[in-house]
Amino acid sequence: MSEPVKHKPWVKTSHWIITMSFLILVFTGIEILMVHPRLYWGEVGNDLTPAFLELPISRNHQWSDWEEEVSF
Repeated sequence: MSEPVKHKPWVKTSHWIITMSFLILVFTGIEILMVHPRLYWGEVGNDLTPAFLELPISRNHQWSDWEEEVSF
């Protein structure tokens, strides 16, 4: 049998960079959904507009600067 083909170092390096970038993207996406688990449809979205989809994720993030409620 023939020996397996070895990839060049730049190919291995680029694959590891892409893999790490993807994992960081997944991690930050999960972190964003844990802080604000509402998905919106349209150009804007915040707590004052109705959500297109609200995920059943608990809000575990603690806002230390937002303890006081402000009415609009």
